Amino acid sequence: WLKKQLGERVQKVQVGDRLVDSPATLVQGEWGMSPMMQRYMKSQTTSSASDSAFAIGSRNQAILEITPSHAVIKQLKSAMETAPDADETE
Repeated sequence: WLKKQLGERVQKVQVGDRLVDSPATLVQGEWGMSPMMQRYMKSQTTSSASDSAFAIGSRNQAILEITPSHAVIKQLKSAMETAPDADETE
């Protein structure tokens, strides 16, 4: 459900156990570029269409890792299950 809501902003959403106090974190995929490298590559591209496509595609490498035991994630899950079409859920 979260992946569908976030669309192309993240590569995937997965459950993680590395966080204790935070509900979620963004991590880079195994072959993804770091945010610093993404900024560098974006600054080096020209205005041609193929370069713009590369810049857009290279930004979508982040993985959203959620902590299912966190209160925020529990509330989000509860809201999605009780009223999936409500404005608050979107």
